[in-house]
Amino acid sequence: MDNEKNLEIAAGLHTCGVSLRDQFEETMSVDDIRESIEALQRAVDLSPEDNVGLSTWIGDLATSLWYRSNQSGELLDLNEAISAYRRAISLSSPGQPDIQVILRNLGKTLEARFEEYDDLTDLAESIDANERAINLYPEGHPHIPLELQSLGSQLQLLFMETDDDVDINKAISVQQRAFQVSADDAGFPMAILNDLAYSFFLRFEHTDDTADLTEAISTQQHAIATASENHNNIPSALDNLAMFLETRSERTGNMPDLAEAISVKRKAVSLTPEGHEHRTTILRNLATSLRSRYDRTGDLSDLMEAISILREALDPNLDDHPDILSDLGELLKFRFERTSNVGDLTEAISVKRKAVALLPKDHSLFPFVLSTLGESYASLFECTGDSADLAEAVKVNREASGLVSEDSAFLPIILNNLGIVLQRRFRNTGDLLDIGESILALQRVVDVSPNNDPQLPTYLSNLGTAYQHRFDCSDDLADINEAVGLLQRAVAITPIDNAELPTWLSNLAACHGQRFSLTGGLSDVNAAISTLRRAVELTPEGSASLPTLLGNLGRLLASAFASTGSLSHITEAISLQQKTLSLTSMGHASLHTRLNNLGLSFKSRFDYTHDISDLNEAISVTEKAVNATPDGNALLPIRLYNLAISLGARFEGSGSHDDLDRSLAHARRSSTCVSGSPRTRVSSTSFWALNLYRHYPQSPEVMTAFDSAMRSVTLLAGLDQTLKKRYARLQDHATVALSPLKAAAAAFDIGRAEKAVEWLEQGRCLVWNQVSLLRTQVDDLREYDEHLAKQVAHLAEQLEKAGASQNQWRSDMGLAEKISLEHETAAHLKLSRDWDSLLSRVRAISGFESFLQPLPCSMLLEDLPASGPIVLINISENRCDAVALLRGQKQPLHIPLLEFSFQKAKEYHSRLGKQLGAHGLRLREGNNNSYEVVPKRTLGRYSRKRAVGGSDAHDILRGLWIGVVKPILDRLEFRKVDDRSRPRVWWCPTGPLTFLPIHAAGIYEGTESECVLDYVVSSYTPSIGALTSRLKNDRPIDESLSGLFLTSHPNAPGAVTISGTMEEVNSIYSAGLATGARISKVEGDSLTVDGCLRSMEQFSSIHLACHASQNTEAPLQSRFRFHNGSLELDQIIQRNLKNADLAFLSACQTSTGHESLSDEAVHLAAGMLAAGYRRVVATMWTISDRHAPAVAKDFYQYLWSHRKEGSGSGFDGSLSAQALHHSLQQLRERLDDSEQSLLTWAAYVHYGY
Repeated sequence: MDNEKNLEIAAGLHTCGVSLRDQFEETMSVDDIRESIEALQRAVDLSPEDNVGLSTWIGDLATSLWYRSNQSGELLDLNEAISAYRRAISLSSPGQPDIQVILRNLGKTLEARFEEYDDLTDLAESIDANERAINLYPEGHPHIPLELQSLGSQLQLLFMETDDDVDINKAISVQQRAFQVSADDAGFPMAILNDLAYSFFLRFEHTDDTADLTEAISTQQHAIATASENHNNIPSALDNLAMFLETRSERTGNMPDLAEAISVKRKAVSLTPEGHEHRTTILRNLATSLRSRYDRTGDLSDLMEAISILREALDPNLDDHPDILSDLGELLKFRFERTSNVGDLTEAISVKRKAVALLPKDHSLFPFVLSTLGESYASLFECTGDSADLAEAVKVNREASGLVSEDSAFLPIILNNLGIVLQRRFRNTGDLLDIGESILALQRVVDVSPNNDPQLPTYLSNLGTAYQHRFDCSDDLADINEAVGLLQRAVAITPIDNAELPTWLSNLAACHGQRFSLTGGLSDVNAAISTLRRAVELTPEGSASLPTLLGNLGRLLASAFASTGSLSHITEAISLQQKTLSLTSMGHASLHTRLNNLGLSFKSRFDYTHDISDLNEAISVTEKAVNATPDGNALLPIRLYNLAISLGARFEGSGSHDDLDRSLAHARRSSTCVSGSPRTRVSSTSFWALNLYRHYPQSPEVMTAFDSAMRSVTLLAGLDQTLKKRYARLQDHATVALSPLKAAAAAFDIGRAEKAVEWLEQGRCLVWNQVSLLRTQVDDLREYDEHLAKQVAHLAEQLEKAGASQNQWRSDMGLAEKISLEHETAAHLKLSRDWDSLLSRVRAISGFESFLQPLPCSMLLEDLPASGPIVLINISENRCDAVALLRGQKQPLHIPLLEFSFQKAKEYHSRLGKQLGAHGLRLREGNNNSYEVVPKRTLGRYSRKRAVGGSDAHDILRGLWIGVVKPILDRLEFRKVDDRSRPRVWWCPTGPLTFLPIHAAGIYEGTESECVLDYVVSSYTPSIGALTSRLKNDRPIDESLSGLFLTSHPNAPGAVTISGTMEEVNSIYSAGLATGARISKVEGDSLTVDGCLRSMEQFSSIHLACHASQNTEAPLQSRFRFHNGSLELDQIIQRNLKNADLAFLSACQTSTGHESLSDEAVHLAAGMLAAGYRRVVATMWTISDRHAPAVAKDFYQYLWSHRKEGSGSGFDGSLSAQALHHSLQQLRERLDDSEQSLLTWAAYVHYGY
């Protein structure tokens, strides 16, 4: 009985609640909907569970809750409505009349909540509810088309969130069904076809299947055809059709599609009456399409029409369209670039200024609008490259920052714009003043922004980026540390839902990666990877930035693999890069870069696993990268080289000559590209030459390939770099550059000895030759054009000084010092370019085509010394050869060294180093075969400690005699002769042979002992050209400067005392005075470095008896150690020693080179030659303080006793080679032929002529 009564009350309440809701729809009264909900809630509460209408009542309660939610925005009501609808459905009975309504309403409320929370489960449940509702309709029901259209739109939305093929396919199927069942509904099919066309377009963007794009176009055309011309939706439908057509045109290059798109937009304009609220937008869209066609065809009429259309759009109300003013300015700028009509450029700037002029200058918004004008000027600079535009951008932004008040809300924005514009100019000019001002402006932005400012993360990120830009220039760890700290702070205070957060995380990861590249710290690369992973996680599927983030993460993982060797890193890198490509359309600008990165990762994994499938993938993907890279793109050469490497690797495994031929073709193409880095040019030409010669030695292209490779090596040591940087680049690129020694070996194989000579001259002593060539006296040019010769000499001197600069970045540098260094670097680059231009002028003169270039062999043969041959010895891994250049001969004399090898030279070098170390003449450094200079002359006799491991020096000298020297002397038909008639030989060794005493080679044990000294007088030369150039340009020494300056420094700070130097200098000085020679002596504390340099300019010859220090890391900082400082090689090189004759370096290891730069003559002896000295006496290792004075005394005694009659007080070092030969013979007679004795005299060498 109670149940019946309750049911009766509940029914009344239900009726009341529904009536109140109906009343609410009329009144929108909050009280009505509240009372409706209360009544319906009580009805539901009082209703027994077996009430057949309970499901309907609960549905009505849900509907009232939904209504109130729509009015108030209260999400709690929406959640309760959804719960109620779900309960109503669960209680519904079969055939319940209103179940369709409840299902539809559940779908709508779930969709509303999805729009608020972006929870895909709500959208999926909404779609399910709508599908169930549709399935309950009888066939032919008039509501089916509308419900299907709604369902199709939901599936479209779901696809855009999930990127799932199933969703878009289902959307298309539903929309097609909607169209089929609505064919008789006049007007309605157009809306469905619009939706269907857009679904086809979405699927095209996902799958890249052009069939879908074609369907989108035809469906949209059908939609337009089904409606009358005055239908309200025709303009928007035409707009979609134009978009589809333009997309197909961009994808296929089909210009008729773009033409039709423009035609469609013109129709949209014609259907939109003047004064219509959308007409301005439609006109602007048409102008945009015309601009697109102009970009592709260059048809000026399109640009003209676009400008005219924008003018029309502006005519009705100029002051309402600053955006169109901006567009018009851009198009006027494009026309200026096409026609060079300055009037267009002027109008473009004027139009943009009109946008600024919309506001009075004293308006609070004026500084902000002015600042945006500054950004426009900066954009104009990016297009025109006119620095005046960038200067105006900076000027305008500075003006804006000066006008804005300190309490203005726009202050941070304006200062931020100023900082960004200054960054742009810094990237253009490298002027550290700009980046410094940028940092100061952005620091002020951060300073004036409160901690709760939502833009603070942006400002912090921009400041961090400024420091990052400065790091790109400075490599200053402090800058990149600051960048990392600022970006970390920006990320930390950025809300998780901020759309910029992934970008800032990506920037932070990039900074970690840059710091890793500088320090090699794995913590940075790990931090970069984890940071970028977070950026990827926060980026929704379908985001335009996702492919870039995934690609960057893949690249970082590949970098980590190179350091860690962890297979999981490279495997994940490949997976991410593959996903990146799946999200990249065929026409995307980054397609070739992403393909290339994937190819590199496959190749890296192949190198680790040797899985041929990875190599095949690497080749396939890299080929696509090459095909997608435009000709002329700076990245094309490296892509071609990567492809050549991969094909070459597959050839090595398969033996397929097709792979080999394609590899060589790609390397050749890479080597001939005009763009690309020097490293790539060197790598590709070297690969091409070596592999072509290895597999096709008879190919007519072999010589061309090696010529190209040798020319490319010179790119590594550009004159725009300091000498220190040139040496560093040569060392860094040693693994990829073709060794001139290998090229020469190939030439010998082919029977082209003259090419071997040329390639060795071209590829060796690159930096030394540059310094030497800059000092070459241009007498021939002076005779032709004295003014031009003076220009060459002056510019050469400036370049020489710039190249010798030791200034470099330091973390403690102030801003002024950094600016000064930047100016110095820019000035050096300008000098280099002026030099290139000047040389081009000289080489354009008939007879000067090879001016200051490595000479062909035929020209080298023209200026050889008369007293003996130059013997160039090439030591290669494949073969060893000598070539002798003799005066009067038209061809070089080739002498194969069949009993010698590269391995023997390396072994002898290693064994000699151990012997020297065992005798205290050098100290081992690490476990390689390079040795650190001992900065002292040894005291007394050498230690008699025997060498560890291996034979003694006798074996080494015997091996050099049998394998190298004796075959050369025999081929030259040289015999043992007495001292007076011995010919001279200039040795020019290469590779590891440069560290071995060729001049001392011989057999010193047994009855049939013989050595080089019995046959010839030995000298060395860094290169053939160095000697022939000196001979050709030899000139008499100024008699007033001819003389000898001596100095000794026995007690240099931090070094052992070498008292023998005082005896040595005093005995030379006394003997010189006795002959009447012009001679001067300043010793120890009495001599400063500057005083020594002045004496070097005042005396033609110098004798330095002191400690020396060879700096193998920075050769130009090698030095002679005085009591009062050190005389560095770069200080000597910067002096103009036109009258320099002889330098006797009575110090230790002054001709010791650098193992990794064996062919660059990086030692003090070669440096003195480069500084202008004609001849140098130096030492290969530590000399004895006991014997050094006697050697020097005998040396000078020989010179003075052989002075020419009438030479007066002058000093002549022209017989210095014979003098050293004589003094060493004298020393040998005082010693025996023990190992200690050999090491005593063999240390001395003669350089020059």
